[in-house]
Amino acid sequence: MPFDPTASVPLCLVSVSSDTMSEKELYDVACYELRNRLQSIPGVIAPAVYGGKLRRIIAQVDRERLESRGMSPMDVVRSLSEQSVFVPAGNIKVGDTDYQIFANAMPEKVDELDDVPVAVHDGHPVFMRDVASVQDSAQIQSNIVRINGRRQVYIPIYRQPGANTIENAARVGRLVRDFGFARRRGDRRSGALRTAAGPCATR
Repeated sequence: MPFDPTASVPLCLVSVSSDTMSEKELYDVACYELRNRLQSIPGVIAPAVYGGKLRRIIAQVDRERLESRGMSPMDVVRSLSEQSVFVPAGNIKVGDTDYQIFANAMPEKVDELDDVPVAVHDGHPVFMRDVASVQDSAQIQSNIVRINGRRQVYIPIYRQPGANTIENAARVGRLVRDFGFARRRGDRRSGALRTAAGPCATR
């Protein structure tokens, strides 16, 4: 197969910025929404998202509180993994319609994790708030992207070998434009969300 020297050079960079959304929110939009749509374009590779913060829900346990109740950190981990589940529970047929039923035990808000029971001590339930502090935090940030002086995110776009550069660039541009319009129509908080696809500088 002939060597393609342009295969390792990004076709363009898709940036996602906002004046109101946090780095965690921008990363979620870029990674789980925009990147998945870009990957659906034939001949396009969108390998990663740079910048932003990867959201993590962290439970910081208090060692003294755990030891006073005869518990270990693994008891907290085991309780969270057993109770925060989303699994199919079967189906129910009503008339001509067959409904799928899912057991959704995932909390809608982070604060609800404080009420999760993790153990029973001396006949009394021990809740998460009794032994730990749950925080809506982020993974340790390993890269930072700045757009006009603000921390934002971007996605490098590559083309697959044999794909047409001009066609792919046009498809990416249309998708990015339509994505930005759709977000602004569907979510008021995204009114300041900006998406743009620009060519990479070459020599």
